[in-house]
This record gives sequence, structure tokens and C-alpha cells, in this order.
Amino acid sequence: MAALDVTVGWRSGIIAGISVHDERPQPSRVLVGSTPAVALAMLGRLYAVCGRAQGACAELALAAASGLPLPGARRAELARRVGCEAVQEHLWRLMLDWPAKLGLAPLTELFKHWYGRIGADEPGWAPALLEELADRALGVPLAQLADWQSLALFDRWSSSSPAALATLFQRLHEAGIAQCADVDESCRATLAAECACTLAGYAEHPWLAALARRGRWLEAHVGARLVGAVTLTSALAAESCAPVEMDAEAPAPGRGVAIVTTARGVLALDVTLLAGRIAAYEIRTPTDCNFAPDGAFVRRVVGRSAPTAEAARRCADLWALALDPCVSYAVLPPAESGHA
Repeated sequence: MAALDVTVGWRSGIIAGISVHDERPQPSRVLVGSTPAVALAMLGRLYAVCGRAQGACAELALAAASGLPLPGARRAELARRVGCEAVQEHLWRLMLDWPAKLGLAPLTELFKHWYGRIGADEPGWAPALLEELADRALGVPLAQLADWQSLALFDRWSSSSPAALATLFQRLHEAGIAQCADVDESCRATLAAECACTLAGYAEHPWLAALARRGRWLEAHVGARLVGAVTLTSALAAESCAPVEMDAEAPAPGRGVAIVTTARGVLALDVTLLAGRIAAYEIRTPTDCNFAPDGAFVRRVVGRSAPTAEAARRCADLWALALDPCVSYAVLPPAESGHA
């Protein structure tokens, strides 16, 4: 069984409901009672995805709770590690998961090459990756992303360029039309700030904002992966500014709260220390927000047109990947066609 099992309700050509069964492990059950040092050592085993972000958030919050905020050099080191991890995650979706979901060949060897270089933080990897994205993945200069606020230019590129990502976006556009018909105007007008997702962090980018205004949400979410990869890699190449947002404070003695921007959105942690041990550990992940009963996933999918039960399942499957839970997931078809 996947950590998240999604069941789709479907009736009379409409997705009538979504049920999310959540079997994710709860870190508080494991970490409460341990010392900060033991907890930090355990996090790498608890989180296979975004482990660096989880570790950084915990280190920031625990330092604040102890009354000894982290030195600037250590914060900068953590920010770089989290930034590298986020670039890896963006490339994973762009080169492996989305091509496979859309029936295209994954860019497996290219991904392996860059995943290894980024993970090791090899000298010079960031400018080299920017050059690779422009020359091979896109076939256009990276500066052209902002020009795609004219969707006619973007559509011309995606329909005519032989570049791998052009083919992906063309296939994504077709899937969006076929499987995920728009809901009403109120949903069309709602920007990505409603959810803790990659797109929320880049919603003001001219290209992504143009896609959102036209209700082309799937393309906007995947486009945010590309914008995120380019933005983070540029910051890491420049080494002149923090690649990701990180902050922590102590609202009360023995209590520390921290936030870290991850590849999926903002991660938040509230931790309490008592007699040198963790007394409370409350974490809020983007997955918690997006896949809650009233979260962005349900709001994006319920009410959409779907001519068949398989179309309903396919629509939910595409949106699950767009909002990208940090654990394995499975989207199950309606138990009986025509019924919720």
C-alpha cells in the first residue's frame, strides 16, 4: 500500500469526491523524548525525500528553542544544501516523473548525471547545468522564459521545437484539455497562493502568471518546476544570496519555530524542549496542506468534467503529481462506474 491512497468518486461525468487515506509515519511519535542530537541523527532515516530540508528545519528550530541560534556560516551552509536538494527534486519531476506520466521517454541518463553532480556539490556544476538546460532541454536561452508571458510564443515553441521539454509541455497541454476540463470562473481566478506548492513560490513569474490567468494550471505547476530549477541554480552559481528562505525564532523559552522553503513549498516546524529533551514536535509539510480534506488537491479536482471513470482517475493522477506529495501515492479508480 502507498503512503497516500487516493480514491476518486465519479458520477454523471463529474468528479464528485476525493478521499485521501494517509498512512505517513508521524515523526513526533519517534522523536518526542529524545535529545536534539539523537533527533537530528534520526531524521535522515525518517525522511527519504527532502531529508536535507527536514534536517535544516529541525536544526534551526532546536537551536532557537535552546536559546543558541545558529551562526551565520552554518545557516548559509544549510541553505546551500537545501537549495541543491531542491534543484535535484525539480529535475526529478521534469526529467523522470512527468515524462513517464505523459507517455514520453524519461531522460534517465541525463538525470543521473546531474543528480550526482548536484548531490556532491561539485565545483562549477551550477553554471554548467544552466547551459545544459538552455542548450539541450529547452533549445532557447533561459531569458526567454519571461517572454513566454505571451502564450503565443510559448505555444509556438512547445509545438515546434524538438527539445525534450517542449515535447513534454505540448503533451501536458493536450492532457490538460483532454483529462482536466476547467471548473468555474472562481477556481480559474484563484492563484496558486491558495496552496503550499512549488507554484506558490513563483506565481508572479510572468510566464506562470499568464498560464494561471488562462486556467492552464497543470502547465503552470510543471512550469514552476522549470522556473524553480533555473532560479535556484542561478542563485547557487552566484553564491551572493541565499538560495532558499530559512528563518527561526523562539516565541517562548524552550520553544523554537522554523520555516524552510523546499522544492514542494514551505516546511514549518514547532518544537519544545524540556530538561534537554524534545517534549513536542509539530511539523507542517506542503503535503499536509495540499492533501488535507479541504486542501488544494481536493479543490482542484472535485467538480471537474470526466467522461469516464478512467478519465476521472487520470485527472486525479495528474493533479496528484502536480501537487507532488513527499511520499509514494496511488490513485484508485471509482469502485463502480457512474457512482461516487
